[in-house]
Amino acid sequence: MDDLGWMDLGYQGSTFYNTPNIDKVASESMRFSQAYSAHPRCVPSRYAIITGKFPARAGIPGRGGRDSGHLDSSEFGIAKAFKQGGYATFFAGKWHLASKGI
Repeated sequence: MDDLGWMDLGYQGSTFYNTPNIDKVASESMRFSQAYSAHPRCVPSRYAIITGKFPARAGIPGRGGRDSGHLDSSEFGIAKAFKQGGYATFFAGKWHLASKGI
């Protein structure tokens, strides 16, 4: 979901949006109520979630140039960790971290 606020979900008390499927998942899952984003912009935040690294240390954002913000193919990210654990992964939605070969 893009630009979804924590109060936009039924299980969080929203009466404006109807989110029955997300509410069901939340009732059957572990929920984290205290978290923060590594960066207010989407690309650096995705980088942090995927790699577990603070984006500023990798120069994301801010390196400039055509490959700014792209993952290096040598990065060990969450998808590779899941694959080593026997899980299948797939990509759906926004990415903005890809370069050739990734």
